[in-house]
Amino acid sequence: MSHKSLIGFERIASRASVEPPLQVDVVECVLKTLQSRSVTREVERDVVVFSGVSVIVAGLAMAVFWHGTVDDSLLPLIQPFVTVLP
Repeated sequence: MSHKSLIGFERIASRASVEPPLQVDVVECVLKTLQSRSVTREVERDVVVFSGVSVIVAGLAMAVFWHGTVDDSLLPLIQPFVTVLP
């Protein structure tokens, strides 16, 4: 790279150091956009209902699994969930 190719860059840098920074205010635009958006509570309600149903189904599946085992070879899999510590 030669010294001549850097002269144009020096001119641009010296002009940029003299110019004042741009005054850009986007706060009003951002606040208007945020206020125009509506929060959908239906999505949150659906997530809560889905989570609750999933917990209930998982509990039922665990109970069926635990009572359906003939021998106790699978008991260590569910023992942490059913053991009550004093």
